[in-house]
Amino acid sequence: MERIPILGKLTPGKTQRHLIRLPGAALAKDEPRPVISVAGAKPGPVLFVNAGVHGGEYPAVEAVIRLAKTLDPKKISGTMILMPVLNLPAFRTRTPFVCPIDNVNPNRVFPGDPRGSYSEQMTHACINEFVVHADAYVDLHGGDIPEALVPFVICRAGNDEVAKKSKAIAMAFGLPYVLTVNKPVQPSKGHRARAGGLSSYAAAADKGTPAILAEAGGVGQMQEEAVALLINGVVNVMRDLGMIDDARFESQTETNSKPKPKRTARSTVATTVLTKFEWLYTKNAGLWYPKVAPGDVVNEGEQIGRVGDLFRRHVGRNCFVGERRCTFSDDQSIRTREWVTHGNRSGITSNSRLRVRRAFLGVAAKCRARALFGNTFTRPTDRSRKVSQLR
Repeated sequence: MERIPILGKLTPGKTQRHLIRLPGAALAKDEPRPVISVAGAKPGPVLFVNAGVHGGEYPAVEAVIRLAKTLDPKKISGTMILMPVLNLPAFRTRTPFVCPIDNVNPNRVFPGDPRGSYSEQMTHACINEFVVHADAYVDLHGGDIPEALVPFVICRAGNDEVAKKSKAIAMAFGLPYVLTVNKPVQPSKGHRARAGGLSSYAAAADKGTPAILAEAGGVGQMQEEAVALLINGVVNVMRDLGMIDDARFESQTETNSKPKPKRTARSTVATTVLTKFEWLYTKNAGLWYPKVAPGDVVNEGEQIGRVGDLFRRHVGRNCFVGERRCTFSDDQSIRTREWVTHGNRSGITSNSRLRVRRAFLGVAAKCRARALFGNTFTRPTDRSRKVSQLR
């Protein structure tokens, strides 16, 4: 059995540990990356699961590690390929968002470039050595070291078979929100665009592999609930692909957190489908003072936060939820990760083209904001909105 050539021959019914050197001149001096193969006793599809595209998203990393330890190859049809960390330089140095070698966000340069920078060669190797040989691909993420978020899954929108299969496994994963998009989340500009300018799931779909990106957890912590969500989600995908037929799957608690009730793989969460992903921009630096938390329900016109400088002067206009506006100070703002979801509304804009993104508390940075637009958020009568810090 040699579906993944870089791993060599896999033995059915056996779990094997591999140390893999990815091809690419910029990667030549890298330490080898751990990869685990779980080859089922029966034939079936190949599912590739990785984490650590961003080095500080620890629940995702732990979920892959724990899957490798708990999956029984004798009970699997097909093969699981598990890579706990792709972006090892960021993991080793605790660097959020980017690879410290080239200061590039790897999840904006898929499918990569074999002659490009370190991140571009790394993502190119991930796609061509693993993803294209798989029948499905799951990229696990979470909030990075300074981020909080509401768990969600994202996949490519469309009516082609790959997009339909991607949405099917996104729905099977079992998180509260599924986002389907048909354009890059945040396109790369300039010379980086030659590497594709896509996120992992979109690049995989372009190559013909159904794919999703799932996120849970964040703020640089090993959160047991987030680990369980991601493990159970992957097992749900395995079941959807026909790789397992167990009625139950129980995750193991191996962190230092307090024991939690055991969870089954079959999620009972009602999933909301969202269909649009937007960014707002601000031109100055400062601090973001939120008045809401991830997942809070807010009403139209309600203030969700404001921005200030390092004297804590709140200048300019505040940020409100509105039918067509989400305005911030023209003078000072912070890099936040605020997503504002607008149900069936047309969206939000900013009078000063401000962008709010990841929530850095106490760190001055340019500000970017993302907005999610869904179609089933609330009852038509209450006009409420949901605010979540998503990716």
